[in-house]
Amino acid sequence: MISSTVSSTSAIPANLAELALTTCARYPGRPAFSRRVLDGWRTLTYGQWEERSTRLAAWLLARGVGRGDRIAILSYNNPEWVTVDLAALMVGAVVVPMYPSLTGPQHNYILHHAKIKVLFVVDRAHLEPIRQIEGALDGITVVGMLAPGDWPRPSREKLRESKLETLPTGWPEGLPQLGPIIAESQPSREAEEELCSRIKATRSTDLATICYTSGTCSVTPATPTSMLPAGKGVLLTHGNLVTNVLYVREVAELTREDALLSVLPLAHMFERTCGYYAAVSAGAAVSYAASPAQFVDDIGSVAPTVLLCVPMLFERIYQRAFAATDKPWFRKVTGLATAVVNVFVGDAARAGQFVEDRKAWLLGKLLRRKLGGRLRFAVSGGAALSADLARFFHEKAGILILEGYGLTETSPVLTCNRPGRWRFGSVGMPITDAQVRIAEDGEVLGRGPMVMQGYLDDPEETAKALDPEGFFHTGDLGRFDEDGFLRITGRKKAMFKLSIGKFVNPEPIENRMVHELVSQAMVCGSDRPFAAVLIFPNLPALQSLAASLGVTGDDAALCNDQRIREPYKKIVDDACGHLPDYERIKRFCLVPAALGIDSGELTPTLKVKRAVVGERFKERIDSMYDGS
Repeated sequence: MISSTVSSTSAIPANLAELALTTCARYPGRPAFSRRVLDGWRTLTYGQWEERSTRLAAWLLARGVGRGDRIAILSYNNPEWVTVDLAALMVGAVVVPMYPSLTGPQHNYILHHAKIKVLFVVDRAHLEPIRQIEGALDGITVVGMLAPGDWPRPSREKLRESKLETLPTGWPEGLPQLGPIIAESQPSREAEEELCSRIKATRSTDLATICYTSGTCSVTPATPTSMLPAGKGVLLTHGNLVTNVLYVREVAELTREDALLSVLPLAHMFERTCGYYAAVSAGAAVSYAASPAQFVDDIGSVAPTVLLCVPMLFERIYQRAFAATDKPWFRKVTGLATAVVNVFVGDAARAGQFVEDRKAWLLGKLLRRKLGGRLRFAVSGGAALSADLARFFHEKAGILILEGYGLTETSPVLTCNRPGRWRFGSVGMPITDAQVRIAEDGEVLGRGPMVMQGYLDDPEETAKALDPEGFFHTGDLGRFDEDGFLRITGRKKAMFKLSIGKFVNPEPIENRMVHELVSQAMVCGSDRPFAAVLIFPNLPALQSLAASLGVTGDDAALCNDQRIREPYKKIVDDACGHLPDYERIKRFCLVPAALGIDSGELTPTLKVKRAVVGERFKERIDSMYDGS
């Protein structure tokens, strides 16, 4: 096995391939990666992962893939994704992950902007929108990753984009497929020697990945519709990632006994660094959730010891547990219990509080059960986590959620809370070797070995992001508290100016609106006389609320009913009652809709795309200012 030749005895491996293969040599029989199948979970051991990756790497060598060539992965999370990744790293190629949620023209942009040589694509639903663009795949070798029987069901949006009523049941004739490639590839001694040579030759300063940010770039009238910009290409070296990975492993105290459940896209650096490379460096086991929608169900099956999530998924876990305590029969039981306790204590308020405390205890117990019962702690990143939600998980369920901070451009971890040293509402302290300071305008700046080399073919944007001192300008606003914990207060670009000349920072208000009745909230008001908010209700909770109040009708009717609006008004008032008058929400609109990734309103990490939502729901926003 190659790992016996290239595994590292150094505390700091020179590159990612060396890091991974060192673990393969150390724990060949331990479970590495699993994915959900109909009858349970299908698992690869570390030894099997190395063997499959080596076979694929030999095939890439035979196809002329050289050091520095770019290999794209367009896939959901699965063991095939990480197999392609390791094979590419072994040949010295640069990995370019692509979000499955992007459109064909956006994928086409990345393929050409990054000069992709080989594209690995998960299924026909994601291949077709690219194939239908003339010239999109010219000069690119395309490989199908999953056998047709393993294809996930395509979303309506992806099916519509493919311009087919139903997708073909197989890959195009003659298209290479990953399974047969691995089964048939038999690496020669010369190929293995070449792979060993390339791995040993890969330095920490060599480019490891080009990771496109999940945001969007500007589009001009000259931009062809067949090629839409899909974010900036962030250049990260092996050294950038290895130093970040080793820090995460140390702080999280990851070991081979740990089990992680992966749900965030591997195209996002938070999941890739913390949920993949850091886990591999420790010999931990990683299971891939079938989808974000099935994530909560998969937690109980995997029983992870460490969980990485974005805030919205923690909110979803809480809402699922809350729904179990919000059934009509349960409300009757709590009402009866309150009456019984009142008989003994003679104080209705004390009786009600006693029952509410018992209800919170039960909710905490349900949360622990839903999370599998083995969780050491959870990590939140990608967006701000509600301090109240983190406090509830900790106090009622005994689950510590540690919030961290960083960006794709910082590999991504720049600061984090640690077990034994944390503050709710903060994103922790700077990691080892990271220098973090606050600029005069409040912007968070970061410098250190985790900071990117720049943006691909974009010296102008690189110069804006990296100042002459080497500090990366994050675009986020923040401050350090008296104990040295960083607190993010908002995004520079998210702030807007009211027509009265005052500035409003929407994110702290939105973060305080986390509630079982709310799925998403977006504060608006640029060039308007006051701030308002679009609220997208948690529809099951909305319907449960309506039933408890005796209100009937469809979701649209419920959103317009004053009895339903009253609880939402309290949520809004509680979120901004402490603010100056000009920052307070004056009006709100309940929108009976669910925002989604495939429909373009959410980023792959479940953050609201303000421009898209603002345009899509412009009439509702305008209605809040009628007569103002």
